[in-house]
Amino acid sequence: MTSRRPNKGSRKRRWLSIASIVVVLLALVGGYWYMKKGRPLLYGAEVYVYGFPMIMMDLTKEASTAVSKPGEFTAPINQFSVMTHYPDASFRAVVRTGLDSLFACAWADLDKEPLVLSVPDTKDRYYVIALFDMWSNAFASIGKRTTGTDAGNFLIAGPGWQGAPPANVKQVFRSPTRFVWVNGQMQANGPKDYEVVNASSSSSLRSRLPGNFMNLIRR
Repeated sequence: MTSRRPNKGSRKRRWLSIASIVVVLLALVGGYWYMKKGRPLLYGAEVYVYGFPMIMMDLTKEASTAVSKPGEFTAPINQFSVMTHYPDASFRAVVRTGLDSLFACAWADLDKEPLVLSVPDTKDRYYVIALFDMWSNAFASIGKRTTGTDAGNFLIAGPGWQGAPPANVKQVFRSPTRFVWVNGQMQANGPKDYEVVNASSSSSLRSRLPGNFMNLIRR
């Protein structure tokens, strides 16, 4: 008497059944883990990604504006700090800065009303002013590449502002957050350019009201 060996088809069906059961069990275990552990972990990661940039930007703002008058690297809210020369090796305001431009930076508070950013004619000299929201996203860029080098006024409005800009405003930029980091830099080809660049660094922020522009910054 000889035993019948299972054919290949029956073995294949048996292994497929076992594999299906294993997949179902893994799915159940994975679903349980996700509900108990995975979902809170995912939510925590999303909160971190969403909130951490705002915390770092706020800390940067507090450190940059905790002064009574503007200087090379710090200035009160709605006033520019203007770098007049290249920083030396002791510079620690940011991780690293370039040695081909001089910076002018301000923290704009748009809580009460928009502000007008006035830029001078740079006579074709390259410059760029990036506007960062509190998530550290650059939502607008002003300068030679985007708006040219002629003198002009640009209105920066907060997320809730509803109104009409003054007639002499060239362009309106809307920030998704109340505070904006106005980060400008102008081409400086070495120390011989300091005098020219400093003479051109006359950007200002003002209140938006037509006929009642309050100079908050003047250099």
